[in-house]
Amino acid sequence: MLTIKYSKVFPASMVSHIDLLRVMNRLIRRSGLKTEYSKGFNPHMLLFFSPPLSLGAESLCEYVSVAAEKEDMTTERLNEVCPEGIVCREFFVTGRNPNLAAEIKWAEYSIKAENIGKIDAEAILSAESFPITYTEKGESVTKDVRSFIRGVEILGENEIRAVLACGNRNLKADRFAKGVADNFGIPFKSASVMKTEAFVGEGATADRFLRKAAADLAASSK
Repeated sequence: MLTIKYSKVFPASMVSHIDLLRVMNRLIRRSGLKTEYSKGFNPHMLLFFSPPLSLGAESLCEYVSVAAEKEDMTTERLNEVCPEGIVCREFFVTGRNPNLAAEIKWAEYSIKAENIGKIDAEAILSAESFPITYTEKGESVTKDVRSFIRGVEILGENEIRAVLACGNRNLKADRFAKGVADNFGIPFKSASVMKTEAFVGEGATADRFLRKAAADLAASSK
């Protein structure tokens, strides 16, 4: 199993997760990487993604696993066929599907919005509850998201860093940004979001998790 770590920035950040599946399928085929396909009447390439990214958000740490061997594939060769905004950064070879969609629990984001650095990060982290209100499917929803927030740090007047739940329990970074702005009475228009790190469980980064899986495979093959 080969896992590809890649960046997804503008204009690729405007590609939905459904369309990203098609994009990855095409670029892997164009790269010449030999992959396995599902069995049955309508076989398809076996691809396994990390938790989906919100439309418009950018990321330096997205992952897709494919049933293939690395062979002589390089990041440079794969990047030759990548569309604008997608950049292959690293390969990890593991013995089985690492199932990052289930393993990744948290993600770190750089969130930029006018005056968002004026919020009180300590007040958020020390609070027992932190309700935010947002619109979902045309309806206003209020939800306590305190358990979805692991860390908040002020980086500047217009930027914060936040570690938020990601995966099956997910808090969208842009939704969080609007929520904190509303809670602290800060006018909010929009936020730019950059996902900078993904975490497996409560501590290890996804990269560390994949490197251990790769090392375990190498040790077992000796």
